[in-house]
Amino acid sequence: MKGKLSLLILALAIALPAFAATGNYSDGLAISAPPASTSNEGTTPKLAAAAGQGGSGHSVTLAFTASTSASSCTAPCSFGYNVFRGTAAGAESTIPLNSSPITATTFTDSTITLGSSPVTYFYIVEAVETASGVTVASSPSNEASATFPGIPTAPTTVVATPK
Repeated sequence: MKGKLSLLILALAIALPAFAATGNYSDGLAISAPPASTSNEGTTPKLAAAAGQGGSGHSVTLAFTASTSASSCTAPCSFGYNVFRGTAAGAESTIPLNSSPITATTFTDSTITLGSSPVTYFYIVEAVETASGVTVASSPSNEASATFPGIPTAPTTVVATPK
C-alpha cells in the first residue's frame, strides 16, 4: 500500500502543475472559471420609471444606466438585464417581466392593470451575465415606482332637463 501511495503522490506532483497552469488534463477534463466580473461592485443599474398612457392602454416606461460590466462582456459571454415588478415596495416578483434578458437600457411594461383604486407598481432591474454556462446577476438597482389613479366610478343618476 505504501508503494501505491508514493506512486499516486508522485503522479499528482507531476500532473498538477501542468493542470494548474492550463486548466486541462490529458484525459479531456477541463475546469472553467466563473466569469471574470462576478463582483457586483459598480455593475448595478440606476433606474427611473414614468407612468403613461398611449393608444394601446396604460404603460410604464423604465430607463436605467448601463452596467459598467456591459462593455467587458465579449463573446462567448452574453450580457443583458432582467426587469422585476411588484405592487408593494420591496416585494418585486422573483420572475422577470421579460422572457429573456434585454440588451437595451429602456423597457416598457404594457401589462398594467387598473382597478377602481389607485395602484402603484414597483420595479427593480438586475444586470445578468452568462459565460461558460455560469450565470451571475448584479445586485438589484434602486427601486422605482409609477402610480396610476383608480378608474372613477360612473355617475349613477343622470337627469336630462329640456330648455
